[in-house]
Amino acid sequence: MPREIEPGKLPPSSCRECQIAPFTIYGPTIREAPNKICQLRCETRKVSAGRTLLREGDIPQKIHVIYSGWALYYKQLSDGRRQIASFLLPGDTLMLEAICFPRLPAPFSVKALTDVAICGFTTTDMITLLHGSDAQERKFSRARHQLLRFLHSRLFDLGRRSARGRLAQLVLELCARVKTRGMMADDGSFSFPPRQEHLADALGITTVHVNRTLAQLRREGVFSIEGGRLSVHDEEALRQIAHEE
Repeated sequence: MPREIEPGKLPPSSCRECQIAPFTIYGPTIREAPNKICQLRCETRKVSAGRTLLREGDIPQKIHVIYSGWALYYKQLSDGRRQIASFLLPGDTLMLEAICFPRLPAPFSVKALTDVAICGFTTTDMITLLHGSDAQERKFSRARHQLLRFLHSRLFDLGRRSARGRLAQLVLELCARVKTRGMMADDGSFSFPPRQEHLADALGITTVHVNRTLAQLRREGVFSIEGGRLSVHDEEALRQIAHEE
C-alpha cells in the first residue's frame, strides 16, 4: 500500500513512528538515535496551501523538513512571471542551501502547494548533526551532489528538450521520487496536486502548450492525470520521449 500522508497532517510526537524519516537528510541519525532528532526538533507546524514558507532574499532562521504535503521551490520575476525549479515532497529539506551557506539570503522562495506540515530545527543544530558521524557526512554530501545534478539537468531540459521531452523528464523524476518514498500505488498512480499552470511554470512553456502536450500523451497511452492522480501507462515510452526529445 502507498505511504501517502494526508497533506497538512502533523508529524508524530515520536520520531520512531515517522514514516518519512528514512528519506530525510538526517536519515542515518534517526536510524541509530531517533530520540536525538526529537530532542533537536524545535517546532512542528501546519502551513496552509498557498502560504509562503520562505521568501527569496530572507535569511533562513531555521532548517525545515517537509513531513506531509507538497511545496514549490521557485523564483518570481519583477513582471510577475514565475519559474518553478522543483516540487518539494515529504522528506525534502526546504532550503538545502541554508545549511551549506548559513546566514546568506535565500536564492529562491518556497510556497505550500497543498497544506503542508513541517519540522523545524535551528541551523546550528542541523549543521552539527550533519557532521556528527561518517554516515551523516556521506548523506549530506550525496544530498548536495543530487541538488547540483538536478539543477544541471533542469538547465539542460529548459535549454534543449522539446515540450514533450521536458514534461516526460519531469514526470519520470517525480515518479522516481514518490516511488522511493513508498507513495506510489500498486497500479503505478500517485497523488499529483500540481495544476497545468504549475507545470507550465516548471517547464518554461505556456499553459495552452501544457494542455495540448498532456492531451497528446494521454491519447498515445503514455500517462494521464485524472482526479488529482497521475498514472503512468507506458513507462518505456515515457523514458524514450524523455531521452530522445
